[in-house]
Amino acid sequence: MFCDSKANQIQAIPSTTSSKTSFTEWKTFGNYRNRHQKDLPLHSLTADDDPDTLKLQDVVDNHQVDAEKLRTLTDKGFAKIHLSDSQLLAVRMAMNENRPLVCIKGPPGTGKTFTLAHLIFRVLRSKMQAIVLTSTKEALQNLKEMTEKLLKERERELQVHEHAVMDLNTYLSLIDASEEAKVSVDQVGSLQKDAQFGETAHENYPEYCRRLEKAFCDEAGKEILKNVKVVFSTIESSFVDVVMQVESFKPFMCVIDEASQVLESQKWPTALKEKKLVLAGDPKQLPPFVKTQRERDMQPNQSVMERLWLKKEKYSWVMLSTQYRSVEEITDWSNSCFYDCRLKSCTKDLRRLVDDLNPKPEKSCFKLYSPMVHIDTSAVKEDPERVSTYEQRVIVVVDGEYEYSYSNKGEATYAMQHYKKLIDMGVQPERVAFLTPYRGQVILLGGMMEDLCKKYGNMDCKNTKIGTVDSVQGKEFDVVIFSSVRNNPQKNFGFVSEIRRLNVAVSRAKRHFALIGSGYMLTHNHSREVRRLFETIRNRFHPAILTGDLKKNVDYPPRNNFGLNFENFMRHSNDTKMIAWCEEFHKRGRDGL
Repeated sequence: MFCDSKANQIQAIPSTTSSKTSFTEWKTFGNYRNRHQKDLPLHSLTADDDPDTLKLQDVVDNHQVDAEKLRTLTDKGFAKIHLSDSQLLAVRMAMNENRPLVCIKGPPGTGKTFTLAHLIFRVLRSKMQAIVLTSTKEALQNLKEMTEKLLKERERELQVHEHAVMDLNTYLSLIDASEEAKVSVDQVGSLQKDAQFGETAHENYPEYCRRLEKAFCDEAGKEILKNVKVVFSTIESSFVDVVMQVESFKPFMCVIDEASQVLESQKWPTALKEKKLVLAGDPKQLPPFVKTQRERDMQPNQSVMERLWLKKEKYSWVMLSTQYRSVEEITDWSNSCFYDCRLKSCTKDLRRLVDDLNPKPEKSCFKLYSPMVHIDTSAVKEDPERVSTYEQRVIVVVDGEYEYSYSNKGEATYAMQHYKKLIDMGVQPERVAFLTPYRGQVILLGGMMEDLCKKYGNMDCKNTKIGTVDSVQGKEFDVVIFSSVRNNPQKNFGFVSEIRRLNVAVSRAKRHFALIGSGYMLTHNHSREVRRLFETIRNRFHPAILTGDLKKNVDYPPRNNFGLNFENFMRHSNDTKMIAWCEEFHKRGRDGL
């Protein structure tokens, strides 16, 4: 942005000394990004720019169909190429013009992205066009890459133009690579020199650049977009508006992936209000993401898929019912808690982790590498180790702002010990993920991983994923080590009690899920699903098994390890609110045993 003073304005003008400057770098200067300018190239805009929008909840309400009519609809048959029965049914329903809105419910590992890629392929093969929207950039990239892979695999069956599948990054890259871009950069550079030496009034420089850039985008953009058939975009971007201005682009449908993370109040372009909708997602996984506390206070935490479920008889629903990711022991919990035991596992050929370990663990430790294990920190009763299993309140920086979070040094230590054993027995670092609900624990684990890499000289360990549960939606790993973090007398489990996140955490694991956390916290949780997770994991161990000191399962009921009247916890906690709660609890005559 240019400053108010002329001196500062001149300093803000970019240098033209680099011959590698791209058009997309140039266009960020001046007033090109001024979102109050309605005649700007649309690909530079965001969701805040277009006042001509509806709410998604109103659009889906207008796509209702009489329940009796839905029951009598017949879907056209397609060849069953690499699709399960439920995946094929989803594609058939989505391609039926008499179904204005189709919901595809995709539980973990059931091939939702794979199914959508086949749907897009079918749209292209039918010589139609579509818009594909996602709630995150990661979901967009995954779906676009799988679609391109499928098109390459079946190119003998269907040939499409190289620009047929388009997203914003591809669009801008094509602009940069064009001959027109080179001319535009040279002309902008010339204007910049004129402004610096006073040959052009400096206050006119941004306007000159804006006009030049707009003229260029209009010319180059039309040429690039005239062959587009499928547009990929995040739901908050206005890139779709650019393509909608191309006369030859008449989309048959709009596909929304990860629709369970899209709020019903999401803005929706008026131009798309009559288009067929296909919503894919899973309301039992991550909830809608709301950025600020103010937004959380103002908007209901209800996704558009949850809204549709309230009137499910008036919409077309299909559930993908075969999971291809995890061994059955891992899916048992989520299948019974969230999917009414309707999921079928097709993973009989997936080898168990312990069968591939080399060298093999001692026979007495075999169960530690079962599909589901629990390292129970509440079993630790002796100091100083016991103190390390208590949560600590920490401050982290998120998007430039300070926020409270939590960490747990004991859990992080146990997690790294288990990880080191797995790596020493041949598990590849990139196939392992550390997951936790708290950024404070992510930072702690990251520091420990750096130390491990330096100590053992294994830089490959940097390829191991360390992140929050929200960061791995749509991903899978052979091994997931989950640190629950929270361990306090109030039995406040925090984010772990959000069972949809817990469902995501467990279902990322293909062959081994290790829960590091307090059994006491699990068994005293208010959520029935959380308590059932404790009951489902039959292999429960004292953390001493990780150092070889104790090799038997823990079979006694978990108890808290906070000390009489929580005194030990209060002496070592840095959470003043939690300490105050403990003191008040003690005053009421209750002890912490």
